[in-house]
Amino acid sequence: MIPEKYRKSSEIIANYDFTDIMDGIGYINYYGCTEKTSAATNPFLTRQGVYSNPIYTAVSAAQDAAAILSLTEDYDITINYQRTMNGNIIMNIPAAVVSNNSNPKYIYLTIQTIKISGGVSTSIGTVTTDHLDIAAATTLWKMFCIKQSATNVVLKVGDTLRFEIKVYSYLPLVGGTLNFLIYHDPASRVGNITDTTNCVSQMTFTIPFKLNL
Repeated sequence: MIPEKYRKSSEIIANYDFTDIMDGIGYINYYGCTEKTSAATNPFLTRQGVYSNPIYTAVSAAQDAAAILSLTEDYDITINYQRTMNGNIIMNIPAAVVSNNSNPKYIYLTIQTIKISGGVSTSIGTVTTDHLDIAAATTLWKMFCIKQSATNVVLKVGDTLRFEIKVYSYLPLVGGTLNFLIYHDPASRVGNITDTTNCVSQMTFTIPFKLNL
């Protein structure tokens, strides 16, 4: 019979998508997803490969002399088992831009990681991606990848972990159109985009937690 302490460790490790025993870290993948009701479209996080409704969020950018905030979405998960985040959170955000002329345009993202405990919000950090540039009448797809450091952040039962995604767009005043799509489908279906060769629609947050071995 396996000793109790080893059976307990195996059960704990089984709850992670992959582990680094040497560093004492277990990683969990959460997927961005949305549900659509008769009243609203609500983003959330899930570990399941479910079908999002819709597959993506589409926005038509407004013209301005500088980059402006065009979209804010909050992806939340409620904590049901006390854990401690420790290491780099890896975030993959798929996006596409659609332009109708050759005027230079772009989008970029900021992602703020927030812990909400007892109604109090605490920022763990904010990161800014590079640009997805477009300067032709075409469609371009990009998978943003960026890391956020989290050091010994305790998440208690009932806390909420939130990833606040803000999309900034630049559409110059000289004219043209710029539409952008932010994908969030755990099932990774292909959405409304012409360049489907490398299109992945999974939005993922890979979170490092301390192992209780």
